[in-house]
Amino acid sequence: MDSSSACRIYVCIPNYAEVTDDGSTTVHPNNYLNFVVDRDRSNVKDITDEIATGMKLWTNQEMSISFWNKRISKFCSFTSDALLMEAMDLYWDMRRVPLYVDVHDTVHPECFNGTFCIPGKW
Repeated sequence: MDSSSACRIYVCIPNYAEVTDDGSTTVHPNNYLNFVVDRDRSNVKDITDEIATGMKLWTNQEMSISFWNKRISKFCSFTSDALLMEAMDLYWDMRRVPLYVDVHDTVHPECFNGTFCIPGKW
């Protein structure tokens, strides 16, 4: 990796609960990940995979990744390579892109008991 294109990725993962099929809950404390990527060769999939290796998600949990967009003063979802490049451009002076992870359930906890649940109707 060329040092002139190296960029640090700093990831903040707030605490989240992992609920299993038997109803038991494991709370994962706050976690912070740091790694270095090549600005010219990095992509969202590789960064998402790197973050996922530092977490333990249950089968019905997903993560969403966002960054603070300084230009428009709001969080933007980290979903495309174009947004990755925008985030790197915004924070290039620091060479450190701060990312924030949100873990959410894809199935509502009321549906864990095996009853029929209609999404949005719990």
